[in-house]
Amino acid sequence: AELTGMGVGGLLMEIVTRPQPRAKPEAEDSRNVTAIILAAGRSTRMGGPNKLLAELDGRKLVRIATEQALASKAS
Repeated sequence: AELTGMGVGGLLMEIVTRPQPRAKPEAEDSRNVTAIILAAGRSTRMGGPNKLLAELDGRKLVRIATEQALASKAS
């Protein structure tokens, strides 16, 4: 008799109801990450002009945060 017709491993029949620890389900990357830019408030703790309009290397902080969020893998 042909071994492949004799079941798993050639000798034992597969037990359908038995869990298969060797058969792991493929991991699905279902993580969803969302970026939220909190751009509100009066900047009272900073003591001065609006921190969102403050500049760093010639660019406004709110623009830097927005560009970083858009460049990320967040949705």
